[in-house]
Amino acid sequence: MFGQSLIGTGFIELLGGDLAQSFVQILQSVFVAGGLLPHVTAIELRGRGDIRSARDLVEAQRFEMDPLDAQGKRIRVPATWLSQGYQSIVAWLADVVGQVLIDAGTHVEAADMEGTVLLDEIDVHLHPTWQAPLIPALKKVFPRLQFIATTHSPMMLPGLEAEELYIMSQDEGGNVIATQSPQSPALLTGSELLGAFFEIKKALSR
Repeated sequence: MFGQSLIGTGFIELLGGDLAQSFVQILQSVFVAGGLLPHVTAIELRGRGDIRSARDLVEAQRFEMDPLDAQGKRIRVPATWLSQGYQSIVAWLADVVGQVLIDAGTHVEAADMEGTVLLDEIDVHLHPTWQAPLIPALKKVFPRLQFIATTHSPMMLPGLEAEELYIMSQDEGGNVIATQSPQSPALLTGSELLGAFFEIKKALSR
């Protein structure tokens, strides 16, 4: 992965000009102001036109983090040095923003973006403490986007209302059926979430 571009942030190469500036501005608002990248305080993206060396390539996508170095300055790290959880969120959210800007051909604020986003395993690589606030943050930052996502993590569920949650299962004939949740996951304990949505009735014993 060292030195490779993330798929989503690569949209800066396709947009160019004012749209490229809009792309960076919107990602800054989504990731930092919107709280979708914990501990990130600023981002820096540059197109390949500004890259003249291997070092420039690595540092073309950098993220400023909360931890301070020995001089009391925030640490800036290349995107490819981030954890897989961070890279995953950066890639697909930047992909969404870039696609909307390409389709619109003009600046569109995150709060005004419309469409449907399909996500398989939205929780993949994410620490449990990050999973819990992710859904509320997405709702706040993108109020007009519809997200349809799968998950196998009970930590993702409390951010959803009962009418937003469907349980996928198979009937006796092997057909996949979707059943709307009969209760709000926000009102359930961890054990109740595992039982109600993942059919785990009790902790496994040795």
